[in-house]
Amino acid sequence: MKIITKINIGQTTPTKMFAFLLNLNKKKYLEWHKDHLDFKWISKTEKIVKSKIFLKEKISFFTVSDIWEVVAYKPNSQIKFKSTTYNDRFFSLHFEKNKNVTFIIQTIEIQQNNKKWYIEYNPFIFLFSILYKKHTFQEYSKLNL
Repeated sequence: MKIITKINIGQTTPTKMFAFLLNLNKKKYLEWHKDHLDFKWISKTEKIVKSKIFLKEKISFFTVSDIWEVVAYKPNSQIKFKSTTYNDRFFSLHFEKNKNVTFIIQTIEIQQNNKKWYIEYNPFIFLFSILYKKHTFQEYSKLNL
């Protein structure tokens, strides 16, 4: 399953977005969106890959928290995280610049090798995907870089 959200973030450049994300701290994270609850860099490597972050946020009535490890990084273009708790969950950000407009494509991916997860939570997948997209749009529409 993939939840893909593409958002027009205006004239903000991918370079500015990456500077913001790579310098994120708890204070900035909490100010960014009212449903953000906690953030911290567990470890930060020079090349970013293998860095780890802790995120906690509310997505409507769901509270989501996990430690995410960077598994792929291309400066000013994309970053991909893997859950350290669930081996089949990934979170990625990809940036596209089209003329004077920047798009961010945010993807949550849950691979099908964890069939039990699908069976137990299947009634909530559709609802969660709608709430997650709404949350993501709110996040990036409020971000002013």
